[in-house]
Amino acid sequence: MARVLRASLEAKGIRLTGDVNTFVTVCTLNCLEYDDERDELYKLYSEQSMTLPFNLVMKKRDPYHYLNMNERTATPFGRIKAGGEAICFNEGLFGVLGKAKGKDGKRGTVKLEINKEIEERKIHHPFVAENFLRREMAEAPAPKNRAPG
Repeated sequence: MARVLRASLEAKGIRLTGDVNTFVTVCTLNCLEYDDERDELYKLYSEQSMTLPFNLVMKKRDPYHYLNMNERTATPFGRIKAGGEAICFNEGLFGVLGKAKGKDGKRGTVKLEINKEIEERKIHHPFVAENFLRREMAEAPAPKNRAPG
């Protein structure tokens, strides 16, 4: 059966190299639809199936791909490298950006170089709240007068 499938795929222009002994039957996705009444997304597949080698269906990333879990979870520091940007998740510095200076494996900590002026300007800009409130109040509908009561 594998030889017959291999021959039919090669006739369609898909050349297989090496030993292929696992095949899967798949149906292609035609479109994605939205049902207003039920507020649901659903997929519509073609009724015609095709048989492909399993390795063509599976996606394998490069071992150093940025989304791979092994690199991010292999050490307590993940992908943090000296000179790379990092975000603080400590309670007192939550969301502050900095550059990693070094890692301390014994304590499980990372030393960051933080540009205090830039970060303080982001967080404590004196006119951010005032300008935001002015903009919101200008766009808000006028309040209706109520009788005291």
